[in-house]
Amino acid sequence: MDPGAVLTVQENTSRRHDERLLRENEDRVLGRGVEISNEPLLGRVNTAGTRREVLEIYRAFL
Repeated sequence: MDPGAVLTVQENTSRRHDERLLRENEDRVLGRGVEISNEPLLGRVNTAGTRREVLEIYRAFL
C-alpha cells in the first residue's frame, strides 16, 4: 500500500486493533521472536543482543 494512500475506516480500525494487540502482548511477541531467532544457533548467541535486534524490528513494524 502506498504510504500516502487514504485508509478506509475499516482498514484504519483493523490496524489500530492489530497495533493494540501487539503492544498488549509485547513481552510474549518479543520473547517468542528471540526463541525463534536463537533456536538454530543452539545456545551460541547472546540472548540480550538478540532481544535488542528483535525489539528494533518489532518497533519498526509497529
